[in-house]
Amino acid sequence: RKWISDAASSSHFDPKTGEMVSFARQIGAPGSATMSHQVVNKEGVLTHNERFESPYCALLHDFAITDNYVAYPMGPAIIDPTRPSQGKPALQWEGDRPSYLGILSRKGPDFTPRWIPMDPCFMWHTLNMFQEGQKLHVDLVAYKRLPRYDVGEDVRLAENPEEYAGRLVRWTVDLEATTDEVHEEVLDELISEFPRMDERFMGQKHRHAFFLCQKGKTGPSRHWDAAVHLDFQTGKRSFYDPGPNSFVSEGVFTPRANSTEEGDGYYVVPVYHEDHKHSELVVLPALDFEAGPIAKVKLPFRQNPTFHSNFYPGLTQPTAAS
Repeated sequence: RKWISDAASSSHFDPKTGEMVSFARQIGAPGSATMSHQVVNKEGVLTHNERFESPYCALLHDFAITDNYVAYPMGPAIIDPTRPSQGKPALQWEGDRPSYLGILSRKGPDFTPRWIPMDPCFMWHTLNMFQEGQKLHVDLVAYKRLPRYDVGEDVRLAENPEEYAGRLVRWTVDLEATTDEVHEEVLDELISEFPRMDERFMGQKHRHAFFLCQKGKTGPSRHWDAAVHLDFQTGKRSFYDPGPNSFVSEGVFTPRANSTEEGDGYYVVPVYHEDHKHSELVVLPALDFEAGPIAKVKLPFRQNPTFHSNFYPGLTQPTAAS
């Protein structure tokens, strides 16, 4: 059977053009290092499906965009479809290989990324990317290596959690430099994940970040302990902690109706309360977590730890009569 994988692995919307930008990998066959840059315009028409080669077939989960560039942060979490026949997992960490940051021009005409080698590291999620002059800044959560969730080797459960900890960092690339170099700056020392922003400002320099962190809680439903708002301009960090034996899942920024300023809105975060065995959605003022919830919506079911929330303006639940 011929293998074709042109489906997007992840996507981001350009707030200026309305375009959906995405990528695909393993094109042609399982384990293929061929990828593609894909763009769908606001009318729903596929305008770009540009194929290119990557350094290896890896677990590339997310990427970032600006007006002019796409960045692919790729670590050596290698996918090899021949391994299962040998009794091994198809996905394995190969820390003797470098990581790469791929930089692709959205304007073309050559849609071939510049792959910049880096020390081995792993990334799940980006926060944003923006350009200042000839410098590109990519904000994301970086790990030393791929966590092994299947065997309990991750920051929540491992005996050596620091080995699997992710932290919010900024990678900077000088587009005019004659040598390949990515400069890394740690933006926050908290063990964190699931960074989100006011996506109306994606691809532009951002002031606010929202993410989840760990503060040392324990319990049978061990997950992320609290939600965090970080103001890059003031350096202030504020928390929403739902209390003992209560854990949070990935939240999402929701803009206030008719607002135009970055961060003017709400942060909606799922919470699970182990002691009471119930879940709820908590609505926080996005720029004032310390003020506490505006509202709590108790769910009629227990929601297990989850991720990748999204907000869709104007989306309503159809009634039984509709």
